[in-house]
Amino acid sequence: RVVSKIRSLSRKTEDFKLALLSSQVSSAVQSSLASGADPFAKVKGLIEKMIQRLLDDAKAEAGHKAYCDKEMAETEAKKMEHEEDLDHLGAKIRSAESSTAKL
Repeated sequence: RVVSKIRSLSRKTEDFKLALLSSQVSSAVQSSLASGADPFAKVKGLIEKMIQRLLDDAKAEAGHKAYCDKEMAETEAKKMEHEEDLDHLGAKIRSAESSTAKL
């Protein structure tokens, strides 16, 4: 029943990792039942590993997003600075052109 829920969720979200987890859980349950071991202990371990992996991925993505946000802010600041320089230089050019036209 757990396997079918995980498999259903993996199809809905199109998440490869959940599909892999459902396969691992199915295999763990079958092997535990065959050996007489507690299937829930192994399944719990698999789910805990999956949760930890997802948390690690989320942490890495958050770090990457922070880096990208910082770089985008710096780029935007430089862009604004260059646009101000461009406006200033354009004004200088227009001033110089009007001075040469008077000559």
